[in-house]
Amino acid sequence: MKILSIIALAGMLLWSACDTTGNVSPEEVLPTGEAMLTDQDAGFSFDKGTIDDEAPDFRIAVQRDANNNITGLFMTTPNLKEAFQLQGFYDTSSLAERAFEGLVAAPKANYEPLAQEVKPHQVWFVRTESGHFAKLLVLATTANDESGKMAFKWVYQPNGSCAFKSS
Repeated sequence: MKILSIIALAGMLLWSACDTTGNVSPEEVLPTGEAMLTDQDAGFSFDKGTIDDEAPDFRIAVQRDANNNITGLFMTTPNLKEAFQLQGFYDTSSLAERAFEGLVAAPKANYEPLAQEVKPHQVWFVRTESGHFAKLLVLATTANDESGKMAFKWVYQPNGSCAFKSS
């Protein structure tokens, strides 16, 4: 019975993963980097690999509760497209890094228009404004009355495929 459950779970994961027919060849190098984004910036573009005032894929903002108390950060897109999917939250940076590096395909469905309560050691998939995919590892966050900041590591798949190679 346990084996059948494992097989069923694996089948569901494969079905919900993006079509990887555009697989990453061993010699292909995907755009990758680390960045620091603030809530004062217009946003970040994976295609350009930098902060972008004209066509960002996402931006961050300080999140507040009903009493206007700061609760952290959230990510959003310029037009509230369903663009964010949390893949996991990890206790340590090394566990988060291992999970991030091991992700080989973005899922097709279940993206949200807001990424709420963004915290260090979270791993996210982001569907970009152009419909491409990126994976993002949150390294650090700061939120106070002055500003919000998020340091992150990212890998972008520019060819329209959902495939990422495992590092």
